Amino acid sequence: MRKWMACGRWLAAWMLCGLLAACGGGEGEGGLAGLQKASLAEPQTGIWWNPSASGSGYAVERQGSIVTLGAYLYEADGRATWYVGPLARQSNGDYQGQLTRYAGGQSLSGTYRAPSSSAAVATVTFSLTTATSGSLAFVTATGSHTVPVQRFALTGGSIAASAASFESGLWWNDAESGRGFFIDVQGTSAALASYMYDGSGNPLWYLTVGTVSGSTFSGTLEAYQGGQALGATYRAPASAGQQGTVSFRAITATTGELTLPGGRVVPVKRLVFASSDSGGGSTAALEGVYESTVGSGPAMVLALDNGDVWTAWGKGSASAGSGGTITELEAFTLASGSSANGTYSSSSVVDIVADEDASGGTLTATYVAGVSFSGTYKLGQSAASTLSAQALPTTRYNYQAAASLSAVVGNWSYKASEGSTGAASIDASGGLTGNFGGCALSGTVTPRPGGKNVFNASVSLTGSGCSFTGSGVAFVTQSPTGTSQLWMGFMNTARTDGTMLLGTR
Repeated sequence: MRKWMACGRWLAAWMLCGLLAACGGGEGEGGLAGLQKASLAEPQTGIWWNPSASGSGYAVERQGSIVTLGAYLYEADGRATWYVGPLARQSNGDYQGQLTRYAGGQSLSGTYRAPSSSAAVATVTFSLTTATSGSLAFVTATGSHTVPVQRFALTGGSIAASAASFESGLWWNDAESGRGFFIDVQGTSAALASYMYDGSGNPLWYLTVGTVSGSTFSGTLEAYQGGQALGATYRAPASAGQQGTVSFRAITATTGELTLPGGRVVPVKRLVFASSDSGGGSTAALEGVYESTVGSGPAMVLALDNGDVWTAWGKGSASAGSGGTITELEAFTLASGSSANGTYSSSSVVDIVADEDASGGTLTATYVAGVSFSGTYKLGQSAASTLSAQALPTTRYNYQAAASLSAVVGNWSYKASEGSTGAASIDASGGLTGNFGGCALSGTVTPRPGGKNVFNASVSLTGSGCSFTGSGVAFVTQSPTGTSQLWMGFMNTARTDGTMLLGTR
């Protein structure tokens, strides 16, 4: 029998094969058959599993009114995969949201690259009976199913309080968004789940177990394959080999460093995705810049502190993490709404499409502020479009930095959402001049109050057949290849016409 299947060694929730039945582990709260309607219990942070389907598992962390759920499963062909998403607390005490599959990101030993695609795979509802037991109800494109789950006891007995000086939960390197780490410590036993990508960009997870000594623990990075796919019948996984040793060292309770196989040291810190209140208080507002795939094309999203969400999409690489590969802007929307408790909604969305009249719509979404944003646009008579977005890494855009005119001063070549091209120049005082498809362009660009990395902008177009005056916003990002990109969106006062410019240099 392989040692990873032996009762003498635990391998954390999703890798234990029948440990509860054979070794007497588990929560000691009985079976999960006949679950009743969830109470207002709040889930404990840690690894959860279905003891009747070992080999798969779930990483659960609650902050305030948001639960981040990571599902560690397998593809239909047996490859390990993971899905993740924020679940917002509902009025009945359940948590609900979308799980998203990311791909194309950074491998274990590779240099940083942002995920290059994302797609929603399921809507999930997390219902609690106690703080350590409940159910996950999944709705996918092919059907629905419900999985009974419970907190996993790492040592096979009762769940011990952490003896570590550092926190359990989600950790990340904010300069390398798109991959992350989940730590669960019970007593001095620790499990580390690493969600990354293989060399081809497919999502891939690893598992490490160890014993905490002081502020550190280490263990072998294990890979697995052949287990149960989402919604499929049960099949047990098998080992896919060992990748070397990984070690974790805490510097403070919320900061530390991971040493990966090969010796690379990665600074990490706790991922704060919502307020830590124990009741139903508000979480952080939706703000920041996110990249996403909307339909079949790439998109760039700016969410502001006043509830406005600007979205531009067009032709180019249909991938999150590479919005800079947009080659032609086709349309943009401006949504005016509000965010609270990890949800955003707007019934006032203006859709500006090239050579068409503006139309209205709605936007509903869940979010983890500064991390992810997923939801649905319903625009005019068109079918709803799913949007799954991820915050840009700080190496490409830092929303929290104060806007500086030095970032925009100079000459820009641009393309507009209606297909026009031109050139613009911004002087040291923020004066904007240029040409726009044969029209003269003039306006202003000034740092937006509030200390964020966004500008207020205005524009006027004059000339034969040109008549437009509008105001809006601007911000500068770096493309994955290092090109500076100036995004500028404008809407007239009546919200019946607008344009968006994408400048490069």
